Amino acid sequence: MDPSEYTRMAEAEQHSWWFRGRRRVLDSVLGRLELPPGARICDLGCGTGGNLPMLQAHGEVVGVERDESAARMARESTGLDVRQGSAEATGLPAHSFDLVCMFDVLEHLPAEGPALAEVRRILRPGGRLLLTVPAFMMLWSGHDVALHHHRRYRRAGLARELLNAGLDLQWLSYYNIALFPPVAVVRVGRRVLGGGSARADLGAGAQGLTARVLEAVFAAERHVVGRLPLPLGVSLIGVARAP
Repeated sequence: MDPSEYTRMAEAEQHSWWFRGRRRVLDSVLGRLELPPGARICDLGCGTGGNLPMLQAHGEVVGVERDESAARMARESTGLDVRQGSAEATGLPAHSFDLVCMFDVLEHLPAEGPALAEVRRILRPGGRLLLTVPAFMMLWSGHDVALHHHRRYRRAGLARELLNAGLDLQWLSYYNIALFPPVAVVRVGRRVLGGGSARADLGAGAQGLTARVLEAVFAAERHVVGRLPLPLGVSLIGVARAP
């Protein structure tokens, strides 16, 4: 990703309704995982570190980020252990984590297999992977281009990748369902009619009451995500377990 996008990402992770709403969903899911006391957590592909403080409330956190500048920003903003490394080769000890998180990471990789094999390697037996990815290629837009995405996912395809990596799928669901209709209309419309640009849509445009409403709508799904499967959404979220 371009360095300027990392700067925008760091700002958006703190103030954007989208990131705030997603953290509320993720925090709720994490609370239901019943992690052991002092759980070891790896945020793989942690970017500029926006999710590290949330994860720290659930255990001892290590961040891993491929880009040196993003890793430095994460260390400086959180004071936590953030290491430079790739999703395919973290340099972390084998069987050392109770939970690995990959929040919108897999879509950046040319192939999922090597990274998921690395996840299985660093997970303790019975440890879990919590991941999110963008959903539906019909929603492909300049946002994906700007963030150097390779693909968006359907549930069946992502489930197949997890199972091929030797991980046991616990649950996998679409989420951000309430915002799917307007996102689909805007993105498909731009593709059909032209317009838009290769720039990341980080949810920074909405402000004030609009932003608070959008965050509340997104975050409301925390009550059902992981409990009931949702039939569609802007993204996918799921949990898989190492044997």
